[in-house]
Amino acid sequence: MEVPAVMFLEMHKPLSFVGSQTAVALSPFLVPLFGFQGVNNYSRLFSKREYVERLIRAIESPE
Repeated sequence: MEVPAVMFLEMHKPLSFVGSQTAVALSPFLVPLFGFQGVNNYSRLFSKREYVERLIRAIESPE
C-alpha cells in the first residue's frame, strides 16, 4: 500500500497548501467530525512542501 500512498502524495504535492488552507476555512464543519486536534494536525502537516516530502520519505523508508 505504500506505492499508492506515495503516488497520491506526489500528485497532490502542488495542492497541499491549498488543502491545508481549505481545512482551516472549513474547520467549523470538520471539527465535529474529526476533532480539533485532527484538523489542526492535517492543516499543519500539509502547510509546507517540506513536510509532505518528509512524510513521503518516512513512507518509503524500510522499517
